[in-house]
Amino acid sequence: MKNRFVLLLALFALVSSAFANGDPVAHRSALTLSRTPVAVHVPQVQLLDEQCRFVLGDGYTDVEVRYLLYNKSDSNFHRLPYGFPVDWYGEGEQRWESYNFNSESIIERGWRDSYVRDVLFSLNGQSLQWRKSADTVLQASEPYIDWTVSEMVDEVDADDPLLVCDSAEWYYSAKRTRQLVAKYGERVLFHTPALCRRWYYVELDLPAGKVTELVVRYRIENNVKASLYESNMVFQRGLRQVNTFQYDFSPAAYWGNGKVDRFNVVIDTSNIAKVSQYGRFNIEGLDVHRVAGGYGFRTNGFDLAKAKPLKVEYYSVCRHEDLAELLNSRVSPDRYVVALSGGVKNYPVGNLSDFDLSTTTVVKPDEHGFYTITIRFKDSTFVTGLMLYNGYTKDATSWRNNSRIDSISCTFGGYVMYGEYYADNGVGNKEPADFTWQGLTDAALHIPISERALNYDFPWESYYKKPLVKEITIRVKSRVKGRKYDDLCVSEIIVLQ
Repeated sequence: MKNRFVLLLALFALVSSAFANGDPVAHRSALTLSRTPVAVHVPQVQLLDEQCRFVLGDGYTDVEVRYLLYNKSDSNFHRLPYGFPVDWYGEGEQRWESYNFNSESIIERGWRDSYVRDVLFSLNGQSLQWRKSADTVLQASEPYIDWTVSEMVDEVDADDPLLVCDSAEWYYSAKRTRQLVAKYGERVLFHTPALCRRWYYVELDLPAGKVTELVVRYRIENNVKASLYESNMVFQRGLRQVNTFQYDFSPAAYWGNGKVDRFNVVIDTSNIAKVSQYGRFNIEGLDVHRVAGGYGFRTNGFDLAKAKPLKVEYYSVCRHEDLAELLNSRVSPDRYVVALSGGVKNYPVGNLSDFDLSTTTVVKPDEHGFYTITIRFKDSTFVTGLMLYNGYTKDATSWRNNSRIDSISCTFGGYVMYGEYYADNGVGNKEPADFTWQGLTDAALHIPISERALNYDFPWESYYKKPLVKEITIRVKSRVKGRKYDDLCVSEIIVLQ
């Protein structure tokens, strides 16, 4: 799942705050790729103009900042170290943690290299080589208890006075936490995220008496919160999530007199579907106004030292599946067998699991006229969902010429669970945006299994157990006939764990 952290950068010698604008740093700090560089005030270089453009996306933000730096002195600045840091919450592997149990929301923690991508520094149109520091932990995580132990630990004593909420003061006290840990162990604990940091460094040449344009671009994943139940879903496309993007302008106050002569900010919202917004964006830090395609702020003589961090919060709906994550969750085909109601020799059932979207399987009806695909597992298997690549996905012509599924029902049963899933009519009429793996995965029939059982069919404690499946049956309820052939084609079925 998708993007999902806060860009926080710290202003030197001040309290920790959101930070992104970058500033000149000491030579030794850049030379050693310091995790804690020392800022340097450069009064000889005035910031004439700063143009910021933030393009909001589904789980990420594209950042472009353009500076006009005027070296008003008689001396050249050669290889002046410049850097910006990226801070995030979490340590080690990325993970989803409870954010607020009462509101049933969770938040993603942990660092991934993909959090910051497409990093580019350029000076007068020429790309600059950048380096980055090692990661560091600024503030360690701390243990805490967020909800009742009975929901976290099996076989608890229902009469245990430690589980009784006599008062909020007692319930969330350090004393109760210590006693619970002593009795039930550390499995009752959650941990606050650690505040971590990474620095990026470049060197600038600023000739005497000249104006130089510095451009910084990068894409950064937002801090993302999603419903506890929605985030449990294996498929991300269509997932509604709350994005938070932050950016601090104040570090640029280390240039010149701490003010920028001309200052312009554009927050581009054109990529965000209006239906997901409930008619609102929450924007703090600047008194923005509506402009074409989003929001804007423009002024002269902007005091960077007094600038408040920009914070943008908005809803988005994920438009694309995380292809690598899904494909890496594939259950190996040697763990199950697939049976058809009927088939064709030249388009065998093996094509359903050959990991090749240029091949297809033709499904024929049984003696009663029913089209079915049955997946039988050799052992009870944890399954989160299926992706059914509908039609002949070799190319657009093959897809249009052959018949495909219009609606289905899917039953799944086994040791733990039994349920049913229905795909609405019309799914077979939606042609993929393109016939790449990404386009076909987004257009595939997504059949959720585990989350339906976890959210609706079983009690809450099943959330902590992995439902096992022995057999899955897909029944075709209706078809869309091809322009040229009546063969019902399915090109691939990927089983996810």
